[in-house]
Amino acid sequence: MVAVPSTLAETLLLGGAGPDDSDATLWSETIHAPPAADDGVSLPRIALERPDVGAGTSPSTRASDLALRAVLGRGGMGEVWLAEQRSLARSVAVKLPLGDGDRNAHALLAEARVTGSLDHPNIVPVHALGLADDGRPVLVMKRVVGATLEALAADAAHPAWPELLARHGDRETALVETLARAADALAFAHVRGIVHRDLKPENVMVGAFGEVFVMDWGCAIAMDAGTPHAIAGTPAFMAPEMLDATRGPLDARTDVYLLGATLHAALTGRPRHEGVTLAGVCAEALASRSVDYGDAVSPALAAVCNRATHADRAERFASAAEFRAALGHALRLRAMTGLLDRIAARAGLTNDTATIADAARLGTLEEARHALTPLVAEWPDQPQPRALLDRVLRALVHTALAQRLLPIAEEALAASSAPDPRLVAEVARLREAHERARQLAALGEEALKGRDVRPGFRGILGLVAFMALNAVMLVGSISGGDEPTMREVLLSDLASLAVMGAATFAFRRSLLANARSRTVTSAIWITVLSMTVCDALCAFVGLSARKAAPFSVLSSATCFAVLTVLLAMPARARVATGSCAALLCAEAFWSAAQPELGSRLISLSVAETALTAGYLVFEMARERRDAAPRT
Repeated sequence: MVAVPSTLAETLLLGGAGPDDSDATLWSETIHAPPAADDGVSLPRIALERPDVGAGTSPSTRASDLALRAVLGRGGMGEVWLAEQRSLARSVAVKLPLGDGDRNAHALLAEARVTGSLDHPNIVPVHALGLADDGRPVLVMKRVVGATLEALAADAAHPAWPELLARHGDRETALVETLARAADALAFAHVRGIVHRDLKPENVMVGAFGEVFVMDWGCAIAMDAGTPHAIAGTPAFMAPEMLDATRGPLDARTDVYLLGATLHAALTGRPRHEGVTLAGVCAEALASRSVDYGDAVSPALAAVCNRATHADRAERFASAAEFRAALGHALRLRAMTGLLDRIAARAGLTNDTATIADAARLGTLEEARHALTPLVAEWPDQPQPRALLDRVLRALVHTALAQRLLPIAEEALAASSAPDPRLVAEVARLREAHERARQLAALGEEALKGRDVRPGFRGILGLVAFMALNAVMLVGSISGGDEPTMREVLLSDLASLAVMGAATFAFRRSLLANARSRTVTSAIWITVLSMTVCDALCAFVGLSARKAAPFSVLSSATCFAVLTVLLAMPARARVATGSCAALLCAEAFWSAAQPELGSRLISLSVAETALTAGYLVFEMARERRDAAPRT
């Protein structure tokens, strides 16, 4: 049956908590359960030399090994003295019960035997247990020089803080690491079947060199106690089952609650349960409602506090070791959150706007991406790293789009967990633009290759030289004394075709390298073939070589006309070839109309052809020279 708060308050008052239910210190002091009877084990005598030792004191007392010097602290059931142990030349702490009654003496014996059975680095060592000359039990312990967790949490200017901050870096980490050591001590006690029942900031000591001790095991109880437990502990930190025995026996999860309540007090400076009266504090302990810590406590540690102090102990951490592991996880999570904040600030993502067009930010965003990738892998259950990585990736896509850097935009978009449809569309448009640009560049490159004069320059120069030589020979034969027959002219044409065919085959790679070379080569071949066809037709109709010459000149004019139309040349070269073609046509018709002027006109045509061909070769050579540095 669950007791109402008022009844609980009465029960606690009967247990010796204090006479006034409205006293604010009532629920912050330890309430001790009635001690078990002494087991009758005989104890050795321990002589104590008190500060007020005088002539009336026995010689054995005056010669004792332990000399009490000063009171370090006093509670409701006992007092702790600073003592000098002469044999080992050291200071120790000596705890004595208050008064002459058996209650406090039995409580001290129980505490001594529990503490002495727990040999752990975070539990104060017990040096000896015995009886003083007056019959009271004496507990000799290690003297701990330091500060309580309560004092450290309440005073940010405490002299112990510089050393703790040097060890742990910041205040919250130091408090949490201290409590983690206390959890180690409780985990060891639980293995030995002991529940502390009174863990609170006041009972956690931090030594001068960072050592941590769990103190005051006077309320400790065995987990397998067969009888219902009496109410004991500190109401401001109690777990619900400590007040309501119907919720089951006390176990490790009870101390887990006390660990969570102590963490709450260390982080907030306030006890876990507060109220105007003791009854109100007990009601708060029974309810153990979740606390909204706001921004005062990091979310990870707030979650640890609320889970550890859950009203239903099935919802708490199963052990002190699990609680300690949760503290470590919370500290790492807090460090990760701080790292995320620094990464976001460095990347300029202090808000949700991720449109970044500054080219200098691209490297910073890439650094943020590489820093976040391992964090996402390390914390797959945490949404923050993945969310920040997606923001960085969106910023990368925006930056890459602004600079038209398609590969970076595509890579960042592919790495996003949930790509923005608008960014997907923009990247697709940029990809299409890049593809069009690539196609145009390929066409332009192909066009440039087709206009390049360099590959076929030597072959074209050879063909032009051959045509010039052939034209000079033709003029010489026509204007000379003996006019050749048409048969001889045809044989000369066939010989020219044979030589040109061999030259074309030999220089085929040069002459057929690109469109421009092929155009010039084709024009030369058309000219020679047309001259051969003209000569054959003239021979067929019975014309002489002199009368057939104008038709050959007309073929040359055709060649230059073809070059003017098809060949990509500067404007001055086009004017030269076009003018030469027009003059050759006029001279051809003129020589046909006035045969007596044929020799002179043909000679003039050959000179014009040679000059024009030479000028074309000169233009090609200059173009070849200008293009050479671009290779």
